[in-house]
Amino acid sequence: MQPLKLLLNSRLPFPVRRHLSGLNLVERPLGKSIMILAPHMDDEIIGCGGTLCKHMAACDNVCVVYFTCDTAERKKEAQKAAAVTGIKELCFLDCKEGCLEGSREAVALLDDIITRYKPDLLYVPHFTEEHPDHRATLDMGLEACRRLCPVIIGYEIWNPLVPNFLVDISAFAEQKNRALSCYQSQLTLHNIQNLSNALNQYRAAFLKFAKYKYAEAFFAAPWQEYITLTKQYRIFYNSFLGI
Repeated sequence: MQPLKLLLNSRLPFPVRRHLSGLNLVERPLGKSIMILAPHMDDEIIGCGGTLCKHMAACDNVCVVYFTCDTAERKKEAQKAAAVTGIKELCFLDCKEGCLEGSREAVALLDDIITRYKPDLLYVPHFTEEHPDHRATLDMGLEACRRLCPVIIGYEIWNPLVPNFLVDISAFAEQKNRALSCYQSQLTLHNIQNLSNALNQYRAAFLKFAKYKYAEAFFAAPWQEYITLTKQYRIFYNSFLGI
């Protein structure tokens, strides 16, 4: 099956409400144990911060795993952002930024964390993300959860994805912005708040009603299907680039 056809035919493994726009609108993905894999400290808020706030408001069990850490300042910022969202379970792998690809040490650490937490929902950078650390985080996440086979939920950071569901985060947008404001070291480099707000407003525009101000977009699929899609997308993308 061609990648796009398989993507569009993927069934969501949790309750959805078909919106008039034709998109699936989800209150929040349902799971008993939720884990977010963040290549860098701030990716978790940019990509799914509003949805994480909804998980916490519903008293879901949430854990964030940060793969890279270049300074102690960034770690303190991540802890401050987690205090805003209410997330208490944080794991730091402390890998060097830009050196994730092929790291067996990171896989072993992640494997231990996943074995302990046993997530049934795993948020990962979507397979269209081009940053090497984002791709490596996805690959390690898929490998480490091979025995559990959780639902994989791809989130977007720098590369917009083709979603199969949206989450309305209008009521949590201000909280998400406060969490992003904790990453002052990154705000001096990129205006990640403007980036995030613009992307979330763009996603909400597809819901076509004024009450939807901000939304986050995701692509979810069962573990094995997500692996298949990731492989097929990369074959297609590399062929397109002539690699």
